[in-house]
Amino acid sequence: MPAKHRLSASVDADLVAAGQAAVAAGSADNLSAWVNDALRRQSEHDARMTALGDLITEYEAEHG
Repeated sequence: MPAKHRLSASVDADLVAAGQAAVAAGSADNLSAWVNDALRRQSEHDARMTALGDLITEYEAEHG
């Protein structure tokens, strides 16, 4: 398991409620795990969007 780092963040109340609901429903172990999963998904999404942008740039350079 990767090392964990404690952080403090201000989060919209509706998002905290969504995380707490996920924990209550059993789809997340705890709020920290739910937030960690959301951050991981966003990070992976950002990487995919960067790769897609690079692919489009390369395609346009080759094909106009």
